[in-house]
Amino acid sequence: MKIKLLFLLLSFTCFHFVQAQITFQKTYGTPKNDYGGSVTHTFDGGYIISAIYDSNQTAVIKTDSIGDTTWIKLYPYLTPWTEWNNFITQLHDSNYVMVGGTEDSCIYIVKLNQSGDTLWMKKQHDSSHSCGYRQVAEDKEGNLVLVGEASVSPTICCSSIFTKMSSTGSQIWSTLVTCPYPNGCRLATVVIDPYNGNYLVTGDATTYGLPAPRLVELDTAGKKIWDQIYLSYSASIRAILPRPDSGFVCAGIGWYSDSLMLFKITKNGNLVKAMDIPETFSLGTNYISIDTATNGYFLAGQSDVSSSNDDFFLSKLDTNYNLLWTQTFGGSQRELFGFMKTTSDGGAVMVGSTNSFGAGEYDVYLVKTDDNGFLTGQNIISIAQNSISISPNPFSQTTIIKTEKNFSNAALILYNSLGQVVRTLNGITGKEFALNRGNLPPGIYLLRITQEGKVASSKLIIED
Repeated sequence: MKIKLLFLLLSFTCFHFVQAQITFQKTYGTPKNDYGGSVTHTFDGGYIISAIYDSNQTAVIKTDSIGDTTWIKLYPYLTPWTEWNNFITQLHDSNYVMVGGTEDSCIYIVKLNQSGDTLWMKKQHDSSHSCGYRQVAEDKEGNLVLVGEASVSPTICCSSIFTKMSSTGSQIWSTLVTCPYPNGCRLATVVIDPYNGNYLVTGDATTYGLPAPRLVELDTAGKKIWDQIYLSYSASIRAILPRPDSGFVCAGIGWYSDSLMLFKITKNGNLVKAMDIPETFSLGTNYISIDTATNGYFLAGQSDVSSSNDDFFLSKLDTNYNLLWTQTFGGSQRELFGFMKTTSDGGAVMVGSTNSFGAGEYDVYLVKTDDNGFLTGQNIISIAQNSISISPNPFSQTTIIKTEKNFSNAALILYNSLGQVVRTLNGITGKEFALNRGNLPPGIYLLRITQEGKVASSKLIIED
């Protein structure tokens, strides 16, 4: 049986205070195929994941700060187009908005409250073309800006979709980001320029040969300010990040060598520099993410390890775009990358799918690293999988921890929500023992029991 793995790092940086970074791997899923599309670090310290669940259901997964499931919601009115990653983000009002494409050839946007309940939903049908929204961003006025595309014909790749909506789902305008080439142009991502509030759209232009990278800036009325296609390169821009000098750094896929490419671009769209990032592997995905990191940038995607084994990768670049390190994540089978974001503690969170771990076939795969890209510590098996029970939980004064097999010189460590050790017990023997609250305040704690190199973990809740 495959075992879900959780790797947890509790490291401390000591200056005038103690700060901990939690790291883990988690899977979520059913015996059928489950795919992770995107992930966002939520205001409450947890994570929200867009997913395809049980092979053909659109889903959202909410977790706490250590990746434990808070809730999973399914949306039966959105049968997903499985070749298209859905995308979710949290809005300033703490609600969520998710976009994507569906099997019945339509684009959709749905706004959800903090419990995953539907507030409103908009769909646009197109019986003749496959289509979908790829990404959504919230602008400074709280409006929603969406990019996507529709396939046109076997010889014309696509027609762009660019829409602006109010926070209540009313369409403000919809416009085409016109393509200068007859083969069509693709759109990939949209970001809001933090300096002027305009909209930046990435993608590629399918010229008469291989696609060329493209970056477009539009004003808040949808009027094109500039449109740059960088014909000297054969690549697709899949991610963009505003830089402190008012310019942009873009990440993409080089079509000749499946290489990871960076483009340094001025605020007027002029290309300053294009770089291949030296890697020991080729890319295995159309999805690339870039985000800020401490003194540099994080890059993430999917690497071809072998013909049957792809892994997630996370790379760190310095401020001059020099490669500092690369870490890979996955098992002996294939992992499919979806999205990456920097977290508030300086680490990174990545989501996608794994065929190496989980409940069967592909499962949603969530990876949280520290600022050095590490998952350190021991493999942690859940309390339930280790035949250990805790009751009551939550508790106010005392809880009883039991096991089917005898504890033998086991050790217990209890961490608070900041990752600080608040209780240790050593030399535990027998089939059960009591854990007393003592002077611990109410809250959520992480319990780890270690015996003979194996670790079992569980969340404990203390209440008054």
